[in-house]
Amino acid sequence: MEKVALFHRMCPNCGGIISDQRLKLGLPCEKCLPEPVEWREREEICKALKEPKKFEELCQLDRFVKEFTKFFKEKTGFTPWSLQIMWTKRVALKKSFTMIAPTGVGKTTWGLTTAAFLKGKVYVLVPTKLLVLQTAERLRKLTDKKIVAYTGKKKEKEAIKNGEFEVLITTTNFLYRNFEEIPKPFDF
Repeated sequence: MEKVALFHRMCPNCGGIISDQRLKLGLPCEKCLPEPVEWREREEICKALKEPKKFEELCQLDRFVKEFTKFFKEKTGFTPWSLQIMWTKRVALKKSFTMIAPTGVGKTTWGLTTAAFLKGKVYVLVPTKLLVLQTAERLRKLTDKKIVAYTGKKKEKEAIKNGEFEVLITTTNFLYRNFEEIPKPFDF
C-alpha cells in the first residue's frame, strides 16, 4: 500500500507526523512503532510500543469496556447494545453526559449495572418513593454493595448524613431539600 498523505500532529500516540496508511490501519506512526504488528485488539499494539503515551489511554478504555461488557452479560444475561457501550466509554473517560433515548432502550438496566460495577460512591436519583424501592430491589440483585434507599425513615437519613453507603438512592425532591446534608463527592 502506497503512502498518499502525511498528517501532522495526528499520531494517536505521540501526536507527531503519521501517514494515511498507518491511520487507516489504526497504528501509531513509524517513530512510535517502527515494525507494524498484526493486531486484532489495540492491547497488542500497546504491548508492542516502546513508549505508549496517549495510546495507553485507548488501551485502558478498551480494558474498561471489556470488563464492563463481561460484568453486564453476567448480571443481565445480555450483551450491551452499542449505545450502552458508548455510555460506558463516557463513564470510563469521566465525562458528564445526559442519556436521552426512547423507552425500552436499556437506560435503567445500564445505569444500575454500571452502579453495581463501579468502585466508589454512586448516587441514583428517581422521581418517586415507589421508584426508590423498586430501584433498590433491582440493585440488590446485582451487587452486595451497601445500599441506602431513602424512604422517609430516620435511620436512613442518619446513614446518609454519616456517609454509610456505597450506593445512595433518593428522590429528586430529597436531593433538593437535603443537598447540604448529603456527603459528596460521588463517583457516578
